[in-house]
Amino acid sequence: MRKDQSRPSRPTAGWEKAAEPKELAVIDGATHIDLYDRDAHVTAAVDRLTAFFTAHLTR
Repeated sequence: MRKDQSRPSRPTAGWEKAAEPKELAVIDGATHIDLYDRDAHVTAAVDRLTAFFTAHLTR
């Protein structure tokens, strides 16, 4: 699999139907599978998720 194949070419139907707030995060250089066990990619993804959830789920 080429690295660029893991990038979405267009939003999916689920993305289009999702309510705001929403954010598409692309981790440069990572494939979908890299997000399971490559420390650098996992850390980047968790940092993005933490920032998003902190901004939108805290009261």
